Amino acid sequence: LDAGLNYVDTSTGYCAGKSLKWTGRAIKNRRSEILFSCKSNWSAAPKADEVRRSIDAALIEAELDYFDFYQLWGLEEAKTVQQAVAKGGFLEGVRKAQKDGLVRYGTGFTFHGRPEVFREAIDTGEFACTTVSYNLMNRNEEDQIAYAADKGVGVVVMNPLAGGVLALAGDKNLSFLHGAGIGPSYGALRFLLANRGVATCIVGFRDTAEVGQALAALADAEKLDDAYRRNLVSSMEAVQLIKGNF
Repeated sequence: LDAGLNYVDTSTGYCAGKSLKWTGRAIKNRRSEILFSCKSNWSAAPKADEVRRSIDAALIEAELDYFDFYQLWGLEEAKTVQQAVAKGGFLEGVRKAQKDGLVRYGTGFTFHGRPEVFREAIDTGEFACTTVSYNLMNRNEEDQIAYAADKGVGVVVMNPLAGGVLALAGDKNLSFLHGAGIGPSYGALRFLLANRGVATCIVGFRDTAEVGQALAALADAEKLDDAYRRNLVSSMEAVQLIKGNF
């Protein structure tokens, strides 16, 4: 928080069910400084009243008075979009929670589906943000990121280091990503920052040293441009690390 990292992504299921309690306790005395996002699966809470109960229960667990964002977890199918925005559906439940001051900015969705489903969700105009998997090894969502950003929807990147693959400092194939005295996570994060459609990234930290590495990657990030990003893509395409999807 002191360094300006001010967005956290949580869920009832993370960290063996302890994420909400731990994170809520950690930021309780500095609540106004952080954007706190929680989520639930549409299939577990498809109706407005069920969503409201999920939000209430999560706030009790986190010992907080409100969330900043509440997301629909794991959007994959068009029918989910249609049912979520329908009368009495997921989004109605979040809107009611907003009216009561329990969700500050609105709802988002985390995405694992086809491009047309993503765009249908964005085009509803109901979502404040979206969370997508994007990194130097997996750039499948680049068009979707641009589409969302053009519509004024905030884009949050998950899997920014490809599940840790792009943090393997000992792999010589990734030396082109090194900088500031740290390993390839430096260039991998700067690649994301060079994409102006990206609002922020959620990085999984295991210790304070990794927080420092991420902060080093932020230095002068506003100067990064698309030419820098394309150069990293070209270098990455020459590297064979893992074949197929993972």
